Amino acid sequence: MKTIALLALVAFSAFAVVSGSYEAPDDCEWSPVEGGGGGVALTCHLSAVNSNLEGTDFSVIPASGTRSRTVQCSESEAISSLEARGFDSLVDLDDLAIVGCRLERIPRGAFAGLRGLWTLTVRSTADEMLVQE
Repeated sequence: MKTIALLALVAFSAFAVVSGSYEAPDDCEWSPVEGGGGGVALTCHLSAVNSNLEGTDFSVIPASGTRSRTVQCSESEAISSLEARGFDSLVDLDDLAIVGCRLERIPRGAFAGLRGLWTLTVRSTADEMLVQE
């Protein structure tokens, strides 16, 4: 029973540290990563990524502790674009999902620098997509 109480205290302390120091951008919401290990799961709601509607700077997201990142686009008709090494500041990232964005091409090196990435999900609304190798 003492072990369970100690684990609960450690988990609560880790959550308190994360919640006290993590600041997400205005168009994002965060929650503690499930399954232990600490860190934050971040979901951002954008109209599009680097489109004529708005520019997107992923470097404003806190690098330390961001383990999961979901980018959800709401404007399926606006063409989104990724930049080479656009996510490389997110050094702790394990999981990246880009969904609902109209990506017509993914440039070479778009995910370069994400050495710890385990899962990459890209679901585009474009009829066709070109991935440059």
